[in-house]
Amino acid sequence: LYIKSDANTAAKAVYSKIALTLVVTLLIYDGPELIFKAIFGVIPGMRQLFAFHDPLHKEFTNELHEWHFRSGLDRFIWIVGMVYAFEVGRFESFM
Repeated sequence: LYIKSDANTAAKAVYSKIALTLVVTLLIYDGPELIFKAIFGVIPGMRQLFAFHDPLHKEFTNELHEWHFRSGLDRFIWIVGMVYAFEVGRFESFM
């Protein structure tokens, strides 16, 4: 919600930004693996941060496999948190 933050006063704009964030997240994690690798494997410095070779599981040859799995577990919860933070004031006034 940081980008174009002056539009955050209108609920329609906030929900549009959240929907766009959801679509981008879906593309990164559920789209072609090429997109995930392009973001986390090609950008300089990113691959070294997220690469992991598990010595116990030699069948995983993709060094970004563990990062894709672990980061994919919680990929939607921060979006739910943004919706909650936006709506908490309205919910409190309702109560």
